[in-house]
Amino acid sequence: LEGWEGIYIGEWNTHVIAHSNPKVVGITTREGDSLKQLQDAMTAAGAIYNTGIIVSPASKQLTLSLYAPVYDTDGSTILGYVGGAQFADSLKVVLDKIPVTGMEQASSYMINTAGKTHIFDENTDLMATEIQNPMLLSVISKIEEKPDDLVGSFEYINENGQNCLAVYQY
Repeated sequence: LEGWEGIYIGEWNTHVIAHSNPKVVGITTREGDSLKQLQDAMTAAGAIYNTGIIVSPASKQLTLSLYAPVYDTDGSTILGYVGGAQFADSLKVVLDKIPVTGMEQASSYMINTAGKTHIFDENTDLMATEIQNPMLLSVISKIEEKPDDLVGSFEYINENGQNCLAVYQY
């Protein structure tokens, strides 16, 4: 599976019983509040639950993870889950190849506005770290001020004194 962290099967308590990476078999990926949050989200989804981009407990890297509960024969008791996770880097490679004609100097970012962390950045060292970039913090502030506005823009001056335009979609 190119670009994949793996496919796996786990018990309801997230004890991994099968994984395409044998080193992961036997670990428990979540406990306490994070376990309860995952169980509640999977239960609410009923079928496939997409976590979005998370730091994987198995590889400690950013992944796009999907889970589906596995039910007992009664159709309502959840025994465990099956899942798969693709490394977020592989999505970034695809997104970076999309041409932006006439905007060769444009930069693109994907951020977690709730956690104020980088998901994708041209500087890969910033992935999964706290945002310090004033422009990105301004985007977050604008979203917090008007969370129902799904698209926005504003002008700003970058660190080199150049006039710039930020355009965002939430």
